[in-house]
Amino acid sequence: MTPSEEFLQPPGTAIEFGTVVLREEEQTYAAALHRAIIAVLQSLPTSVQTEALLALARHLKLSFAARFNFFQGFYPPAWTILVGLEHSRPPHAHLNRTEKKRLQMVHATAMLLHLLDDHLNDNELPASHLNVLIRSQLWLFMRRALDDITATDDGGRMIAERYIDTYYASVGHQEDIDSLEAYADRFAQQMAMGFIAPEIMTRRLRGGARRVAAVKSCYAAFGRAWRLLDDVHDIQADMAAGTPSAVYFCLPAAGRSDWRAYPRTSARQQRNLGARLMEMIQRAGIRDRLVARMCHELHTAAETAETLQMTRYAEELRWLAAPLMRT
Repeated sequence: MTPSEEFLQPPGTAIEFGTVVLREEEQTYAAALHRAIIAVLQSLPTSVQTEALLALARHLKLSFAARFNFFQGFYPPAWTILVGLEHSRPPHAHLNRTEKKRLQMVHATAMLLHLLDDHLNDNELPASHLNVLIRSQLWLFMRRALDDITATDDGGRMIAERYIDTYYASVGHQEDIDSLEAYADRFAQQMAMGFIAPEIMTRRLRGGARRVAAVKSCYAAFGRAWRLLDDVHDIQADMAAGTPSAVYFCLPAAGRSDWRAYPRTSARQQRNLGARLMEMIQRAGIRDRLVARMCHELHTAAETAETLQMTRYAEELRWLAAPLMRT
């Protein structure tokens, strides 16, 4: 057991989201997103297609033993928001098959782009020719789908460009962050490309500005909860790299200083620093603070989903929160 497991996850209280049981319709939607990524990989040079599929599956830690899908490792609300938006549409509003397929391509590629960019930036994924090619092709297909769906919609095009600009303005810049609140807000900006398909879909289904704002607020709250969970899971790796995380921003000044110094010290010093940091984390109740914040974000997202008549989506968010209430 690592120090982070000892201090942040006492016996019997592992921190994890609950399971969302997918209905047949949601499984069908997941399959459509998977096919979108298969189409991207099939567009690569023939000599690297199989290697690209295996590389992406390996990086996403996917199993071929189960029902293979590129999104099986994502918490369902990351993409079932599109299902919820369709279900809650007014009777007179609808998407045609082509619009739906293009929005699925936008969202599928945006999710994988965010993940790959994060891991390439953190050196978790090497910037090999193959990985750069996969990333470039995902970007190309997302832009093509956006160009197609906004060809006669200047408002939609402006929305997409605004979110893309927000994304690039936010990634890799943490110099001005000094609190957990600022960190959470910055992550919502880093989710920006994930907002594109939900907002365009909301507008196409006759949603006004207030509904668009509520959809964005709901999805951002879910995303912040997921970010906090990842940071708790990655405490050891983040500390080893000196990467500021939610845990870091909960520490007092002395703890933040130790965290930043950790990767630059010797192995012996790291043992001492690590033990001191973990004791500080335990004494400050950071584990409980972050779990409480995850619960708050998920319940806020669920309440907002209810106001949008997205009752199934709200149920999924509460399922994620359920185990956290018992830790």
